[in-house]
Amino acid sequence: MLKWISKYADIIGTGLGLIITVVVFVVWLAVGPLMDYNSNWWLIIGTYTGLVGFVDGFVMREVYFSITEYEESKLFDLLEETRELISKAGIPLELPEIRENQTISFKISKAINYVCSSQWAVLVSVVSVVVLLLVATAMKWTVTGQLICNTPTMIIEGFFLLILLQAHGWADEKRRKVFYQLKTSREMLYRFVLKRCN
Repeated sequence: MLKWISKYADIIGTGLGLIITVVVFVVWLAVGPLMDYNSNWWLIIGTYTGLVGFVDGFVMREVYFSITEYEESKLFDLLEETRELISKAGIPLELPEIRENQTISFKISKAINYVCSSQWAVLVSVVSVVVLLLVATAMKWTVTGQLICNTPTMIIEGFFLLILLQAHGWADEKRRKVFYQLKTSREMLYRFVLKRCN
C-alpha cells in the first residue's frame, strides 16, 4: 500500500497534478452554462476540492511521517557513532539522551498524530470518499448531497493542517536538539584531534 501512496503523492506533487487540476477547472467552467451557473454548479468544484483535499491531507501526513521517521533514524545513527568516537577518544563528554515531552496532552496528540499518519488512515480516507460519493449519488447530487460531501471533509482537512503543523514543530525541535549535540560533540572531537596532531 505504501508504494501506491508514494506514487499518488508523486503524481499530485508534480506538473501532472497541476495539469489534472487545470483540466478539472476547465471542465467545471465549461459545464457552467449547461447548468445555468446554479447552486449545484458552484458546489461541484467545492465537492471536488473537498474530497480530493481530504485524501491529500491523509497522504501528505503519511508521507511526511515516513520521511521524518527515516531522517530521524539516520540522525540518531550519526549521533550514536559520535558517542562511540567520543568514548574511544576518552573525551569526558556525556551527551544526554534526547527525550520527548511526557505530558498527557503531548501523549494524546502524539497518539492521534500516529494514527492519522498510518497507511490505514489513507485507506480509510479513500473508502470514506467512496461512501460520500455514493451518498451524494443516492441523493441525486442535490445541494444537500454535495454539502454532505463538502462539510465533514473540509473540517477534517482543516484539522489535518493543524496536525501537520504540530508534527512539523515537534520534528523540528527534536532535530535542533540532535544537531546541537552533533555540533558540540564534533567540535570537541575536532579540538581533540588538533591537540593530538600538534
